[in-house]
Order: sequence, then C-alpha cells, then structure tokens
Amino acid sequence: MTSTAVPATQQSDPTAVVGRRVGQFIIDYLIVVVVAGLGLSLFLPADTNAEGAVEPNALFWLIALANVAIVLGWNLWVWVFRPVRTGGRIYGMQLLGIHVERIDGQQLTAGPMVIRSLLLVVDLLVSGLVGLITMAASERHQRVGDMVAGTVVVRD
Repeated sequence: MTSTAVPATQQSDPTAVVGRRVGQFIIDYLIVVVVAGLGLSLFLPADTNAEGAVEPNALFWLIALANVAIVLGWNLWVWVFRPVRTGGRIYGMQLLGIHVERIDGQQLTAGPMVIRSLLLVVDLLVSGLVGLITMAASERHQRVGDMVAGTVVVRD
C-alpha cells in the first residue's frame, strides 16, 4: 500500500514550495507578456515603405517611448510595488498560496523586491535552470535573487 502523505521534512519546511514557485512564475510571466504584447500592438499602424519596412517618424518614436514606459511601469507594478502592498504576493503567488517575506523579519519594502526583479536575469539563465537548481539545492529554497535580496518565499 502506498502513501500519498507529504514527507515530514516538507510539512515542517514552509519554504519547500519550489513547484508552486515555478507555477507562479509562469502565471506572472504570462501576465507581463500579455501587457507587453498589447503595448507592442500600438506599432501596428506604423507607416511602412514599399518593402514593408517601418518608416520611423515622430509618431513612431512617440509610440515607442510610450510602449517602453508602459512595459517598465507594468513590470515595476507586478514584480515590485504590488507585492509590497499585498504582503509579498505577486498575482501568481496569491493564486498558489505563497508569498515573499524578508529573512530578517522586517517589513517587505521595494528595495529587496527591486533586487529580486533585477536578478531574474540571472535566475532565468539556461532556460531558468539556474533559478530552479538554486531553489532545489539551497537550504531555504531560494533563487539567486532571494539570496542577494535577503528574502524567502513561503506558504501562506
């Protein structure tokens, strides 16, 4: 007879949420990509020449700058400001019952969240294997961004 019970080591470790973190990242990344795609769709009415190449004019550059502002603002909201306002919960984290908190027990602020966000670049190297391996191998299941920012992701 096989048991489907969670091992005692995982029951007592609130950071043993690697699978949820992968799901959370996929959900949040899709949300970010949809908004970025909507911003890029602003380029659809751009002027093109006979070969189909975009002719950059003043409107093109205005739309480009607006798109950069939208994408940066949205990324800041999703990865930094929303979690600070919601007790460490990005959209996917909220759905999957996990949240970010500081290791030192202090209130979560934008500083650590900015660090975590910037270091996603490192964690996503080799198709995300760097982050996945560090989460699986580290004692607190932290990715590189968490280690540098002094944060940890735990079950609600």
